[in-house]
Amino acid sequence: MSQGTGPGDAPVRPAASGDGPIATPPDAPAPAGPPLSTRSFGLSDLALDRPVMVGMILLAIFVLGVIAVAQLPLAFLPASGTARVAVRLDLARTSPELVEREVIRPVEQQMAGLRGLQKIQVGSGGWGVRLNLEFSAGTDIAARKAEIRERLDRIKPELPDTISRISLDSWGRSDGAILELRLASATGLTRNYELLERLIVRPIERIPGVSRVELEGATPRELEVALDLEAVQRVGADLGQISGVLRSARQGRSLGVLHQDEVNPGVRSPAVPADPDAFAALPVPRRAANPTATAASTTTATTQPATVNAARLGEVAEVEIHPRENRNFRSLDGQLGVDLEVFTDAGASPVEVAAAVRAVIADLQASPRIGDLQVIVFEDQGEIILKTLADLRNTGIYGGLLGVLVLYLFLRRIGTTLVAALGIPLTLLATCGVLLMRGEELNCIV
Repeated sequence: MSQGTGPGDAPVRPAASGDGPIATPPDAPAPAGPPLSTRSFGLSDLALDRPVMVGMILLAIFVLGVIAVAQLPLAFLPASGTARVAVRLDLARTSPELVEREVIRPVEQQMAGLRGLQKIQVGSGGWGVRLNLEFSAGTDIAARKAEIRERLDRIKPELPDTISRISLDSWGRSDGAILELRLASATGLTRNYELLERLIVRPIERIPGVSRVELEGATPRELEVALDLEAVQRVGADLGQISGVLRSARQGRSLGVLHQDEVNPGVRSPAVPADPDAFAALPVPRRAANPTATAASTTTATTQPATVNAARLGEVAEVEIHPRENRNFRSLDGQLGVDLEVFTDAGASPVEVAAAVRAVIADLQASPRIGDLQVIVFEDQGEIILKTLADLRNTGIYGGLLGVLVLYLFLRRIGTTLVAALGIPLTLLATCGVLLMRGEELNCIV
């Protein structure tokens, strides 16, 4: 029995085995299974979906990069990974066995407990003892130097009296000076070492970041004490106390460390002026009849400058101060001059230190205290660093502009080219920001 159909309906018949695919009605459900094509979520989708968030991230990177460009330290060479501190002890000539037993071993035992210490190297000679202390990377050298001073003050009473000076130096990259220059004047700088120390060396040493200043071409005056043995016997002065009296008067006394924000300088009482009359007036203890009296007179002489039981140095010796023989000469424009070498502490900026030293020298040139001061600079790491990094900056700018031009010639679209061009400085700023956060620096090794 056949079933009727509507006027718009088409007859329905079963499909034969050889017929084509069966048409699916429009309202039929979609077949189950995976989609024919998939698309992953990328950074471009994130930028389109969250434009405000992405814009704030780019703005934060830009601000961080600008801050990093202004605050990033500049250096001549990359950091070596280790920092070193040198401890030098100047002492009078003595036997090697005494130096090892009474100086090297006690100092080594005190230095061995320093935090971050990796290696100790010891050298000695007729001038004294030098210890090179090598610390691990990232060590706070300023804190270690303060700790070294405290340890040296702790064992100073146990060290021999022949030690005349203890100095500390630190460096991190190389042993070379950041600034080398020559000074000359018509007043004759080589003949007045004290003037150079007071007006040039001391102001430069007070600059934050300066480790030491080496002066060559001028020598300090020598103090000559010619003892008269007959006068010593007649006055009854203690011959063994004379060297200690001279050393204390020439060196002064340590008063501790002055803690400040930038530097922690050591404080010493002023020494006796380099004047023969002042040294001739120094009290020398007299010999006593028994050891107890000798100890009492020695204590009294050291605590009180002038006592009844003391003789004057001028009574037993002839005191003279004369210039030391100088065998090294330097000249600038026909005038005898001196050479200065300035070294920096580990972690100090060579650019800032060199600029501060140049400012001190410029003030001296404008001052009449030295006269017509002439200066020639042999090496200035600050200027080398700025020049090298300026050349790198210019090369990057020219290369970036050339790259943008080539990109536009390929794309022929100004908008797309500008977007790509803005990514170049933003990438550099982001790199500077990462360097600043990691505590690194820009150097001339590119």
